Amino acid sequence: MQRNNVIIHVELHSASRELVHLLADWSSCVRFAYALFREGKSFRSIQFAAKEKYVTLNHRYILPAVKDAHRKHKRTEDQVPIIFGGKELYAKFCAGEISVKEWRFIRDGMMFVRADLTKTGNSGFLDKDIRTFPLSVPVSLATRLTGLLTSGAPYNVRIHRKEINKYKGTVDCETND
Repeated sequence: MQRNNVIIHVELHSASRELVHLLADWSSCVRFAYALFREGKSFRSIQFAAKEKYVTLNHRYILPAVKDAHRKHKRTEDQVPIIFGGKELYAKFCAGEISVKEWRFIRDGMMFVRADLTKTGNSGFLDKDIRTFPLSVPVSLATRLTGLLTSGAPYNVRIHRKEINKYKGTVDCETND
């Protein structure tokens, strides 16, 4: 049986302010957890601290944020700390070329929810307490995306804000064909 990697990129549209806040909270949680890893705190203690601080995020969002911070920390453990949003963007901010609002718009506009490979789908999007947002998906991708999401294969989801009300969504998974 051959394993195939399926990746679907889709442009999404949503005017939901709640989605903007969710992405900002998730991005902030990653930065918070990363800083605690840099201080030498344990994964479990960071997870508990993040749950206390980010009451807007459920546990299925907290865990991927802490895991993302842990991966970033492990990759840069003996180096200068990461500048979230990127060095170039931060340099523009420090030089006064972009405002704090523009810097935060880019820095805080991402979320990544990794699948649990031992389960079907993506448990981060199957929780009964999960929030839903109206999204517009191009018809050309709707059938393919629906097929992937309902296939039962574990899938990862990344959402990245590109402009006001405009997002790039990436869904990926490995399938057996």
